[in-house]
Amino acid sequence: MSTEAQFVSVVVVTHNGQAVIKDCLRSLLGLSYDTDRYEIVVVDAASTDATSDSVRSIATVSERPIVRFLSTPSRDANTARNAGLACARGDLVAFVDDDVVVPDGWLSAVAEGATRWPDAGCLGGPILPVFEHRPPRTCAGHELAGTSFDEGDTAKPVRELWGGNMALRRSTAQRIGAFRPGLPVQQEWEWQQRLMTAGGRLVYLPQAWLWHRRNRSDLRIGSSLRQYFLRGYIRGRLGPPIKGRTALRKSLLQLVHAAQTGCTRGLTESARQLGLACGAVEIPHAWPVLRRLRGARRTRETTRGAKRA
Repeated sequence: MSTEAQFVSVVVVTHNGQAVIKDCLRSLLGLSYDTDRYEIVVVDAASTDATSDSVRSIATVSERPIVRFLSTPSRDANTARNAGLACARGDLVAFVDDDVVVPDGWLSAVAEGATRWPDAGCLGGPILPVFEHRPPRTCAGHELAGTSFDEGDTAKPVRELWGGNMALRRSTAQRIGAFRPGLPVQQEWEWQQRLMTAGGRLVYLPQAWLWHRRNRSDLRIGSSLRQYFLRGYIRGRLGPPIKGRTALRKSLLQLVHAAQTGCTRGLTESARQLGLACGAVEIPHAWPVLRRLRGARRTRETTRGAKRA
C-alpha cells in the first residue's frame, strides 16, 4: 500500500469482550495497509470483565499501527461510538464490532471504495457468519435472521448497512450529527436514516467483507425474539410511516409459517412485524418494558455466571 493512502481510524466498540477482542485486534494489526496510515481506537463500554487487560496486552507491543484505548461509563453502544469518533484522527472512520475478524485486504477495500465513491457519506461491506455452535433450524427458503449481510458482488447504493462493518466520513458526521444514544438495537440504522433524509448516500462495497463470530448466546430464540420485536418497534416509531394493520397481518402470516415448517426465521420475522405494528400506533410502554426485561435477563445471567465461578 502506498504512503499516499488516506489515513483511516478503525474504531472497535466492546463490552465484556475479553473472549473475542484479542482475535479481532490481531486481525486488524495484520492488515495489508501501510501501518503509518491507520490507527486502532478501542472503546470499552463499561466492561466488567478483563477486556481492558486483553486490549492493553496487545496495544503495548504494537508500535505501528498505534492502538489507543479509552472507556466510557455507559454500556450504550452509540455513546461508545460517539466517544470513538471524537477521539479518532482519520477523516475516514471505520467501525467494527469486537467479535469480528477481518481479512488482510479489508481496510484497503474500504479506503479504495471511499475514493471511488466520493459522494458516499457511509460505506460498508458484507458480514459473513462463523457459527461456533449449531444455529437454530430454518426452512429451505430462509437464512437465520440477523446472522449475515450480503448484497451481492456489485458495489452500489443501498438503503442500509450493518454497524459491525461500517465506515463514515468525518465531514458527514459533522453535518448529520452524533449517533443517537439510548437505542437498544438499530443504533446505526437511525443515524443512516438521518443521513439519507439529508440527501446523503450509503454505498455497499462487496470487497470490504469480514467474518462475524456467532456464539451460543447470540442464537438463543428468546433473545432473538426480544431483539427483533425491538428492531421493529424502533423502526415503527422512528422510521417512515407504516400501516399497523398490514404489519399485524404479516406477523400472523409469519407465525403460521413458523408453525407449519418449524422455521425460526418465521418466529423472528413475526416478532419484528409485531414490533412494527406497536411502534406505528405509538404504544408508549412497550420499549421501556422490554428494556427492563432485558436488564432482568442480564442480571440472571450474571448471577448464574457468578455461581458457576
